[in-house]
Amino acid sequence: MVVEDGCDSFILSAMRAIAPYLALKQGGTMMHASAVCHEGVMYAFLGQSGAGKSTAVKLISQSKRPAVVLTDEAIMVEQDRSSPGRLVGWGTPYGREHGGANLCVPLGYCFFLVQDKTTYLEPLRPAEAAARLMSSLWCINVYGGLAANALEIAAQICGQVPCYELHFELNDLFWERINQLPVPGGKT
Repeated sequence: MVVEDGCDSFILSAMRAIAPYLALKQGGTMMHASAVCHEGVMYAFLGQSGAGKSTAVKLISQSKRPAVVLTDEAIMVEQDRSSPGRLVGWGTPYGREHGGANLCVPLGYCFFLVQDKTTYLEPLRPAEAAARLMSSLWCINVYGGLAANALEIAAQICGQVPCYELHFELNDLFWERINQLPVPGGKT
């Protein structure tokens, strides 16, 4: 979904309320995360408000190896309809500083942000990542089995996608560390 500049804020507010429900009904989920597209895959940055999600994508966009900013607010993750078993992510127009890009790319990595005095990556076990991911999901409705769907997709994401705790300083050194990881699935 792309929201044109100058679009009525009512439409955007309505979509913020409806999108999580539609995503879950399609077997996907909306996550409070920022994300970039680099080498054909999505790199998602998760954390509570103030963790550095918007800062991370801003630093990446200004780095020596910039990436396409998908969003600084929320992503939608779902099954790839053309390749069952693969997860894809979409940027959304809900960002505060970055309007987002209307791209659908394979989900490559999830990074749970921790501002620190040093920069390093700590791999997370799927169960630990799924528990953290649940707190980043938008509007989980317990009626109609949607909460069960959300738990299912969180477990699926963390079972298929490498997840890390990313300790980072407020500079782009973390992006250099991330770029040392192999690109999942390569370019698409």
